[in-house]
Amino acid sequence: MDENRTRIASYSQIRKSGVYLAAGKFITPLVTFLITIYIVRMLSVEDFGIYNVLTAALAYISLFSSLGLPSIFQRFIPEFHARNEEGKIKKLVLHGSLYRTSLAVLLILLIILFSDLSGQLFQIEGWLGYFQLFSLAILFFLEAELMGVVLTSLFLHKYYVISNIAYILIRAGLLYYLLSRGWALKGLLLGEVIMYALFLVLLIFYYIARFSRRAGAGEGKERSQLPIKRLAKYGAFSYFNEMGVTILNVSTDYFIISAFLGPVAVGIYAFANRVTMLLSRILPHALLQEVIQPSFFSTYVDTDSRTSLEKMGNLLVKVIAFFTIPMTFAIIVLGDKVIIYLFDPKYLSSLKVVWVVASFLAIRHFQAPLGLILQSLEKVNYLFYSKVFAIYNLILDLIVVQVWGVMGVAVVTGSAVLLQNVFLYYAIKKNAGIRLSLRPVFSVVANSLPMAAVLYFLRDVITGLLPFAAVVVLGSTVYLTACYVHKIFTPEERKIVNNIIGKPLFKF
Repeated sequence: MDENRTRIASYSQIRKSGVYLAAGKFITPLVTFLITIYIVRMLSVEDFGIYNVLTAALAYISLFSSLGLPSIFQRFIPEFHARNEEGKIKKLVLHGSLYRTSLAVLLILLIILFSDLSGQLFQIEGWLGYFQLFSLAILFFLEAELMGVVLTSLFLHKYYVISNIAYILIRAGLLYYLLSRGWALKGLLLGEVIMYALFLVLLIFYYIARFSRRAGAGEGKERSQLPIKRLAKYGAFSYFNEMGVTILNVSTDYFIISAFLGPVAVGIYAFANRVTMLLSRILPHALLQEVIQPSFFSTYVDTDSRTSLEKMGNLLVKVIAFFTIPMTFAIIVLGDKVIIYLFDPKYLSSLKVVWVVASFLAIRHFQAPLGLILQSLEKVNYLFYSKVFAIYNLILDLIVVQVWGVMGVAVVTGSAVLLQNVFLYYAIKKNAGIRLSLRPVFSVVANSLPMAAVLYFLRDVITGLLPFAAVVVLGSTVYLTACYVHKIFTPEERKIVNNIIGKPLFKF
């Protein structure tokens, strides 16, 4: 009975928070998608490449200043909150924010000191001017990232969504204004500085108003002491895991491509990654990521059951496959139409890179359930060990970029993610006794094939944006029909999804 009540409460919490996230994340990806299209069209390929090298610098400064704090916040704030230990939360947030800001400032000053070397390495003229301006955005972003984790870990999703919607809408208007008046890349960077600052202010305001002022008024000093050794152990492994994640992601690719091929090649590669990233953001498991993660941890704390972890992991695998695999097929079949009618024909040369990146899209998303299971069990050391494939990625990138260019880098990065997932799967199976079934993945592939065939035979009728949308809707209908006939989810899993939705709408 207690476990059933826990599950019902969990579904209710997911649904309540999910409503806010779904509302916000319907608006956020849509507006982000539109403004990205505008940025792609208004900037030259070279300027777009420089912008992405700067965002790669942000990723690395974020890494080296993180101290594992985002992962610590995600794992332990839900636990402290469930145990009514608000004093620990407040202390963790304050000290963590101060440490991260101090390290980030030091790293930024070091990069500015060696700016001449950086500019020559990445073949970017005027690097110092671009970086000095963007460094302010980096500082604001890093603190906003932490505060966003705090709000979502406290299930204050409503206020996170309000802040995010305000940020994204004002950002769209400001960037449109700056770019339309010919400010180009510097206008884009200035807009990012202003908007990250506003986002941070909003998040801090809601944290203070909705939690900090109300929490822990009578909590004793002893009870508010942080478990430093436990946090340090978890944070250390998480930090090195994050280091591997950064080396494995496109930030490293941008640096390597810029150093060997220049910012124009970065623009081509960055475009391929942006297209797939923007499209994948609208998927339900991506929309509800901030709800799924703390719910995963809270459910495990309440049930202390590895069986529940296995069930949640298998359900998440199916949900990810259900959405990412058909999207991958669609991008491969209609990739050139997406570039021409949604973005800009000047990026048609990136089509083959788009195919490669899309092919590894689902594989990258499958890291979510693997990582959540290991984090719940506090087995983050295996996440760290898996980053040996980051070294594989770095070494092979340096080799293939000189022979096969951007395409070689895309293939190497995707294969590194695949090998990492295989390692994590066997780590979970061997050390935790948890098995994740891959059979549903093949069922989704089978259901996606009729949709891919329909899209392929209707390619020639796509002569504009409206015919493109109509073909996509028809293809989606074919896929959903196939899933209705050849069901992927078990009756129990459909019941769980419908409990989260609140209505019996999910029939697949």
